[in-house]
Amino acid sequence: MRKLHQPQFKSGTMQGVFGLQWGDEGKGKLVDILAALADIIVRFAGGANAGHTIVVDGKKIVTHLLPSSIMHSGKVGVIGQGVVIIPEILVSEIAGLRQMGITITPQDLRLSGACHLTLPTHKLIDAHIEDLHSGKKVGTTGRGIGPTYADMNHRLGLRTQDILLGEEKFGQMVRSLMQLHLQHFLPANTEFNFVIELQNFVQAAMQLAPYVCEVRPFIQKELERGARVLLEGAQGIGLDPVHGTYPYCTSSFPTVGGALAYLGLDHRYLDHVWGVVKAYTTRVGEGPFPTELLDETGGGLRERGHEFGATTGRPRRCGWLDLALVRTACIENGVTDLAVTKLDVLDGLPEIQVSVAYKQFSDERVYYWPTEKWPNAVAYCTPDYRQLPGWPSTKNAISLDELPRAAHAYLKYIEHQLNRPCFRPRLSLISLGPERDQTLMV
Repeated sequence: MRKLHQPQFKSGTMQGVFGLQWGDEGKGKLVDILAALADIIVRFAGGANAGHTIVVDGKKIVTHLLPSSIMHSGKVGVIGQGVVIIPEILVSEIAGLRQMGITITPQDLRLSGACHLTLPTHKLIDAHIEDLHSGKKVGTTGRGIGPTYADMNHRLGLRTQDILLGEEKFGQMVRSLMQLHLQHFLPANTEFNFVIELQNFVQAAMQLAPYVCEVRPFIQKELERGARVLLEGAQGIGLDPVHGTYPYCTSSFPTVGGALAYLGLDHRYLDHVWGVVKAYTTRVGEGPFPTELLDETGGGLRERGHEFGATTGRPRRCGWLDLALVRTACIENGVTDLAVTKLDVLDGLPEIQVSVAYKQFSDERVYYWPTEKWPNAVAYCTPDYRQLPGWPSTKNAISLDELPRAAHAYLKYIEHQLNRPCFRPRLSLISLGPERDQTLMV
C-alpha cells in the first residue's frame, strides 16, 4: 500500500466507517484496510440490499451480509442487531467462502439473536408496494428489506433467536407469518409456491443456528479486555429515513447514532469516525439528486468509475460532488477522518465542478442538507457551483505531494469547505483505484 503512515487504532476503542453520500462510496475498501488492525468487525445495519466490494489480487469479492473484513484470518466478524437477514443469502455467502478455502466457524462469525429475518413474502410485499407507488416509485432493490423493518416496528417479525426453538416450532412461526402476509398484505391472486418456499426458507435458516448468540455483551467484554472494534456501515446519510431524502431512502439508520442505538454500546468507546466520500457523487434508485449530470460527462463518470450496483447491477446516476450533503453528513456523524475515494475517475477532465451550497426558492443560499421544513425540499435546490481546474493523471502518485498540483488543490478545497469553527474533519485517506495498494494514507 502506498502510505505515509499507518492508521492508528488504540486498544479498547471503536472506530466506525460511514457513508457521507447515498451509499456506494467505497466503504468496503477502507473497512478492509482498517480490519487488518482490528480484532472485531461489526456490521450494524442494513441487509442484503447493500453490497460491499473489495478487490484482492485483482479478484473482486462482494459480500451482502457478511462483514467484508471476513477475508482477514484471525478476525471475528459480527452481524449486529440492526441487520436484517435473508438466510439463503447468508448461507450461500458462507458456502462461497468455504469453496475459496476460507472456513467460517461460530468463533469467526457471531450473529445477533435480535436480527430480524426477511421471509419470501417480504419480497412480494416489497414489489407490491412499489407497484402501488405507480409513477412515484422509491426504487428499492426488491429484496424485502423495507417490509422486514416494517414488521419489526409492527411487532410482527421473526428474529434469528427464534431459530433456536427448533425446526418444528420455528417452521410453524414462519408458516403463520407468511399466511398473514398473503391474507392481509398481498393481492388475492398472488402467485406463490407456499410449500416449497416455506421448506427452503426453514432449511436455510436452521443452518444459521450455530452462529446465533448475544453480541452486545460479547463486544462489551472484549472492549474492556482491550480489543479493537471496527463498525462497518451500509448505505449513506442521503438514504437515512430521517435525515435523508424521505421517502426515497432506506429503512435502517446508517449513521453513528444508528450504530450505537442498534448495538447498544457506549459512545465513549468511539475513538475515530471515518467518513467516506467519493470525489464525485452517485445515487442508485429514485429521488432528488441536485448535482446529477444527464450528459456525456455523467456517462463518462459512470463508465470510468464502473458505477453499477453491487447488489442489483443497476447503473448508478452520476454527478458532481455535493458539499452541502457531505458537510451535513460530517456534522451529524461527528466525522474525525475523511476518506476520499475514486479520485482517479476524475483524471483527464479539463475542469471539475463542485457544488458548495444550494440556491433554494427565492435565491436563498443554503449550506446544509434541507430535509425538515418543506416536503422533498432537496428537489427544489439548485447547486451553487465552483469551477476548479482538472488534472492529467493520478496513476503514479505514491504520496499526497506527488499528486498533480490541481488534484492536490481539489482535495484541500474539499477539506477546507468542510471545516467548521468547532469541527474540523481531517483528510486521512485517498483512494486511486480498487486495489489495496492504490491507496494513500495521509
